[in-house]
Amino acid sequence: MKNPDPGFLPPRPKMNPNYPEPVMFGIVPAQGFFLRHIREIEMSQVAIHAVTADQRPSFVLDDVITSWFHGIKTPLGWPQLNVFTSFQFLSEIDDFHTRSCPAAPDCDNGNPIL
Repeated sequence: MKNPDPGFLPPRPKMNPNYPEPVMFGIVPAQGFFLRHIREIEMSQVAIHAVTADQRPSFVLDDVITSWFHGIKTPLGWPQLNVFTSFQFLSEIDDFHTRSCPAAPDCDNGNPIL
């Protein structure tokens, strides 16, 4: 059936039925979530558990604008000195917030809330 809309894009072929499996991308920079090219994300009550010792940060953000993280739990097997040990930023971020995360202080745009 032909779509009458001239801007209609035909369906894309399906990827491998196992997509997305982490092994398809090689080693990623985060032990938990690698978030890239995102506008507005909110994550609540997420726990990261490493099967083996892993020195990578739990979250790596690249080109993320407006992000809220509530009640995030990360592995405590390595030092959790500040928000940047659980979260790593590969590019400029904007509107970044954490609340009630045991391994990171409450902060707005990376600045602790006193």
